[in-house]
Amino acid sequence: MADLASQQPGTDGRAKNYHFHHQAPQADTCSPARYLNQTQTLFEVLEQAIAGLPFICVDFSIADMAIYTSLRLHKLLHVSLGV
Repeated sequence: MADLASQQPGTDGRAKNYHFHHQAPQADTCSPARYLNQTQTLFEVLEQAIAGLPFICVDFSIADMAIYTSLRLHKLLHVSLGV
């Protein structure tokens, strides 16, 4: 299972997911699906981890600011936040 540390930039498939959906030619169908699935899984893990909490670390912290950069890009990453 992924942990919250994997939400940091460069440690998961978010950048590759963006690349395959916005920059790469569409010849390859396996890679975009793989990285979209990985990105969706990371968002689901985060959602489960913070369920019922107002912030990631109970009080507002730099962790909330770091995670926000990924959450605000959910539409570009083709991920629904379920809101």
